[in-house]
Amino acid sequence: MIEAERRRRLDLARAALADESLSAFDRAAAWGDSRSLGVTPPGPEGLAADLALALAGDAKAGALRGATLDLLEILSLPSSELGVRGDAAEARIVEVLRLRSACENVRIVIESLGFESDATSDLIDACLEFDDCLAPVMHRLVAFNAVREPEAAVLDRGSRARYPWWVRGVGIRPDAVAVLPEVAALVVAFPEAEAELTTLQQVERSLRRPPGSLTNVTSLGAWIRARVPERREPGALRMAAAGAATRESLIRRPEFELSWMEPSLLVLDVLAPLRAGLVPTLRLPGGTIIPAALVEGTLDRYAFEIGGEVLDAMRVTMIVPIQAHVEEVSLPLD
Repeated sequence: MIEAERRRRLDLARAALADESLSAFDRAAAWGDSRSLGVTPPGPEGLAADLALALAGDAKAGALRGATLDLLEILSLPSSELGVRGDAAEARIVEVLRLRSACENVRIVIESLGFESDATSDLIDACLEFDDCLAPVMHRLVAFNAVREPEAAVLDRGSRARYPWWVRGVGIRPDAVAVLPEVAALVVAFPEAEAELTTLQQVERSLRRPPGSLTNVTSLGAWIRARVPERREPGALRMAAAGAATRESLIRRPEFELSWMEPSLLVLDVLAPLRAGLVPTLRLPGGTIIPAALVEGTLDRYAFEIGGEVLDAMRVTMIVPIQAHVEEVSLPLD
């Protein structure tokens, strides 16, 4: 069933790319859609001039901004009403998320072509505004998992990170959001229930851990020690500028690489542009924020000097504010 839907989407994308009666925006969106499904069509260079003109006279950025407001209005409903407002709300959710995906697909073409204009910048700004507005309430999309999961299922695994509005939280029961207020009330009335909730969270993380990953990790420090050969070297920010031989890689992703340097340094190499004025941070369970320091003599290497409070933590969130989207990585990595 999933493969049949994927083939159907690919056929539609191929047809759209060949249909010169369609707008350059729609053809560019089809190019990006095909790539999101795991098939990269021939280069989009032929779309460059048409796309620049199409965006200049198009209202897609404004449409996305209006759709963002519609989405926030739906997601601001009381938890008990999310997902039970009928087909109209679900249809609008799907419509808005598909528009955001179409804009993301066009953005992929813009990045591939490497061209920039006022119109392309406006579209990218609208995408970033959507992401920023959605981030604090994205978990509420779980209430609409019945319509999100089919869209997420056909995405190529390597492309899913670009479409979190479809992917994050799929597989969770849609009624989970509705019971959040009741869980909060339970913990307030019975503080001891918080310990049980913490245990359930740890069990859930363990169940979601991929096969073959570490299962005996109890803290960030234990996770690091399990991955890094024992070696003692002086830790200081200036040391982070040294060669890779002095560091042990912990995570590698297209946008960044996180490494460890003994005795107390997390080194973050950022491989994509960051948002202006922002730096990577660590967020501790209690809400404490630890900003990274730019390593002297480098343009894109940051370092966190961390102590026992961070190493002993069961869960630390690393936030990397790249231009395309804000990456939030929970450490230890599940």
